[in-house]
Amino acid sequence: MNNLVLKEKQEFMGIQIPVIEGGFGEGQKVVLAKTVAEIHGVSTPDINKLINRNIERFTINDLIDLKTQSSRDHVLQLGFTNAEYGNASNVFLLSQRGYTKLVAMMDNSNDKKWDVMNKLIDDYFNLRGQAQRLLSPKELLEAQFQYTKEIDTRVSKIEDFVEATELSMADSKRLTKLAKGIVVRLLGGKASAAYKELSKQVFSDLYKQLHREFGVTSISEIKKKDCDTAKEIIQGYKLPLVLKEQVLILNNQISIGEAM
Repeated sequence: MNNLVLKEKQEFMGIQIPVIEGGFGEGQKVVLAKTVAEIHGVSTPDINKLINRNIERFTINDLIDLKTQSSRDHVLQLGFTNAEYGNASNVFLLSQRGYTKLVAMMDNSNDKKWDVMNKLIDDYFNLRGQAQRLLSPKELLEAQFQYTKEIDTRVSKIEDFVEATELSMADSKRLTKLAKGIVVRLLGGKASAAYKELSKQVFSDLYKQLHREFGVTSISEIKKKDCDTAKEIIQGYKLPLVLKEQVLILNNQISIGEAM
């Protein structure tokens, strides 16, 4: 994930919103789910629930959960209070594409959402370089329907296209959770001395195996076609002998003399 930069605040529809860049690419403007909730007049928990209900529709190019992928201090610098951070299960950050998807998922009885989206894209994201005619709600719905129809057609007819696409965020999270569970078990639990001392080293060794197999630097870069194979590699991961001996020593299961 590229570093996030809080530039300043910008007035938008009478509200001061933070201007944030990064996350999905250098200089690319992004928006917090908290800000989306504020400008659309709904609660942040409601926006988070909507995202989580549709998490399969988002990719790593749409959405980042700062609660798991950034430090507490970094999130607080973006305008969160300690209480907000502590009470939140997710701190979602969206690219322009992710925000557009999210708006399409909102209640269609609220026509104002399209006006807000058009204004935010033109006045905040401003990727076009110049103002263009705003699309009507009907045109936006038709464009969204056509986009979905085209993607569904490609997915159903071109298997190679499907297999070459990125993992969904949900799949990526499941593989990451599986890897964490395997490492915790092999090291004797999160409370063990071995986990505290060796977890980073073991995670690094596991990810090196995935890199050798798929040429990726993180689980999120694994392709859909390789998801099952990656799962088998993670489930079958064994500690190298030198690490296994260190685990036994740290957890007081054998003496140093026995290990040698």
